[in-house]
Amino acid sequence: MAAETARKWLHLAPGVLALAVRDLGYPGSLGLTLALLAFNLWLLPRLGGGRLWRPAERLHGAAPGILFYPVALVILAVATRGRPEVLAGAWGMLACGDAAATLAGRRWGRRRLPWNEAKSWVGSAAFLFVSWAVIAALVAWTAPGRYGPSAVLAAAALAALAGAVVESLPWILDDNLSVTLVGGGALYIGLGILAGNRGFAPAAGLDWSVALLVLLALLALVVRAVDVRGALTGLAVASGVWLGTGWRGLVMLALLVGLGTAASRLRRRWAGAGGVEPARGVANVLANGAVAGTCGLLAAWQ
Repeated sequence: MAAETARKWLHLAPGVLALAVRDLGYPGSLGLTLALLAFNLWLLPRLGGGRLWRPAERLHGAAPGILFYPVALVILAVATRGRPEVLAGAWGMLACGDAAATLAGRRWGRRRLPWNEAKSWVGSAAFLFVSWAVIAALVAWTAPGRYGPSAVLAAAALAALAGAVVESLPWILDDNLSVTLVGGGALYIGLGILAGNRGFAPAAGLDWSVALLVLLALLALVVRAVDVRGALTGLAVASGVWLGTGWRGLVMLALLVGLGTAASRLRRRWAGAGGVEPARGVANVLANGAVAGTCGLLAAWQ
């Protein structure tokens, strides 16, 4: 417990450097993240950092999270060139949000998340609210006057929510990498949409495309490609694709559903599996189409 607490304080400490991003510019910010990478790679182990490794890390002789921390920042510094507030905000979330989640979760986290027993509701809530406050403060500090207060708070909330969701998932990808890149990407998009003086300009109007959307949902329901909830979810996903791409996106979506259903049923027949293939539900529809629907909505916001 003491070692993990010390580890989180060490995780938190470099977050102070995010305050320097405002005055360093792109070359200086990139140099700062590269210097942090070099420090974690060569100096930290020689300064006793190895004592904070977890048992599994000692067994394998490596602590990848220590390297993924600065690697994620280097990637973000390059990807958001000219937008230092995004790097600073994501850095603050990485440093403070993760530490808050662990410390609060260990102290007060009684109820575990249904999808990840290693995480708690309290820890996820701490990540969300601490990240929100830190991101908003760092964006305002790094880019004073560039965004309105409401835009900063809304974009920070979007980034914190995206980071909290990713942080709660039980997957192999290291949190230092996934949370930073996803949260930073959400912040980049959020600031662009909310503060970029952009309007909603869908690629399709209220014409026959609406009827085609409903027809696609009904057809998928009739052929038992999806259940009722899956059809309604698919209608929402298809609406996002339609708004961003027009009829061309609907054609591609129809091909995806048709070919996917046909391939799945042919595979089942060739494998000699009996019975009727179960209809797809909400989870499967979102797994296949949530990204496309979201990108369609973003494309419509021009």
